[in-house]
Amino acid sequence: MTWPHRRGRHRYAWLIATLVLASCAGHLPVRDVDDSVRELRAEYLRSNPHGEFNRNIERGEVAPGMRFRDVLASWGIPDARERTGHDARELWTYTIVDEWSRDWVRYDFVFEKETLASWEVMRNVSSSHSLTGQAPGAGGAPVLPGNTAGLVTGGVPRR
Repeated sequence: MTWPHRRGRHRYAWLIATLVLASCAGHLPVRDVDDSVRELRAEYLRSNPHGEFNRNIERGEVAPGMRFRDVLASWGIPDARERTGHDARELWTYTIVDEWSRDWVRYDFVFEKETLASWEVMRNVSSSHSLTGQAPGAGGAPVLPGNTAGLVTGGVPRR
């Protein structure tokens, strides 16, 4: 026997997932931060009162054209940094893990000559409440950042 209320939940979950994925490329990344990043952000805004990206930094957003210091003030120290070859490119990675469900979102910011040029967003849904109705980590451990199984990827921002 199928419960009528379950069918409705799946329909709404699909709608919400579609809306979230459709809106990814049009919005700037935002990250909740701890007290240390809030202090860093406040100090940055005090020392740069007329900065070009101050409104973004106040809201915890990251926007194309930001310099290293702007992104540090907005999101804090990245989880990983990687310089590529001899060119002036650098990749900063931030991973946000939901402790309850073990779902995660990974942001890879690409800097060219110390300026944010683009980013990529990857999502993994480890719980039984995945966007497809199947748990990517079913039958084993949750999929962790760096493993591409079960990912829902976002796009690079439009210019």
